[in-house]
Amino acid sequence: MIGDLYKKEVRELSRKRGIPAKFVEKAPSADLWQGQTDEGELGLTYAEMDKILVAIENGSEAKLSENGIAADKIALVNKRVAANRHKSLPTPRIKLH
Repeated sequence: MIGDLYKKEVRELSRKRGIPAKFVEKAPSADLWQGQTDEGELGLTYAEMDKILVAIENGSEAKLSENGIAADKIALVNKRVAANRHKSLPTPRIKLH
């Protein structure tokens, strides 16, 4: 299951599995309109997001700004993580008896 991998890890795994580069390197997009990309919509690159998510997970967010990551980008990722936390929970089940 790749749901627990960062974008960088998904790309590395794809290369190791022989997925053609045109797919691995393609800019992620919902393709809602011409030229739209996920990174453009998010306002940060997946490399930046991966660094921020790792820091959140490790409790080392304070070091991010020292490494050139803007505070507004850190806040944006924290906000999105909080807003989407429910997506990481198990799917609710209905008990019939």
